[in-house]
Amino acid sequence: MENDELIKTELYNAVMKAWSRSKDNRAPEQVLNLLQHMEGLNQEGYSHLKPDLFTYNTIISTLSKSRKPGSAYKAEAMLDVMRKMADESDENIGPDTITYSR
Repeated sequence: MENDELIKTELYNAVMKAWSRSKDNRAPEQVLNLLQHMEGLNQEGYSHLKPDLFTYNTIISTLSKSRKPGSAYKAEAMLDVMRKMADESDENIGPDTITYSR
């Protein structure tokens, strides 16, 4: 196994979940930065590394707990991204009951 394959979606999800559970006011920005990093690596050829349903649910949860101005709009925008992805692909990335219960 190459070192590149050690970088997994689950690892990013775990770090995002840790930020989400923290009381750090930087959590929303950190999870969004991690999402951008994942997407960038995926576009660079790390096809096994891409956001999944857990990723998006964690981001929405983090944003919904934030008291920073604009966080609610960002959470809604992320929900729209999930809906669009569900409509345009055959991957199971659409919002689920967990998404709506955040």
